[in-house]
Amino acid sequence: MEFDTFDTETFADELAQAENNREIATRVLFENERVRVWELALEPGQRAPFHCHAVPYFFTCVDAGRSLSRFPNGTSVEVDYAEGDTWFDNIANGPEIHDLENIGDNRLRFTTVELLDS
Repeated sequence: MEFDTFDTETFADELAQAENNREIATRVLFENERVRVWELALEPGQRAPFHCHAVPYFFTCVDAGRSLSRFPNGTSVEVDYAEGDTWFDNIANGPEIHDLENIGDNRLRFTTVELLDS
């Protein structure tokens, strides 16, 4: 994973609201008092806006592809995801903010589970 930089002013309005944006994916598939299960599906060139992860979560890649994520500190990273790639984040350093853009040639899709009772 190689980090790059970008001009945060391009996204200034969105970043100002990001801490309050808990819409971490495209749609909620299931929710109860313990978990919230999301689907994130992005077509090529489509972007999920800056949002905040405030509780521990994990995601699994359902449809492989390439993404670009930007962070409030002006860094960005491109990632190639394979089907089945899974990642867990316990939010040990506090809430995390980023966006996600599909920079590949096919649909990029994830299932994300937030652990609400953590």
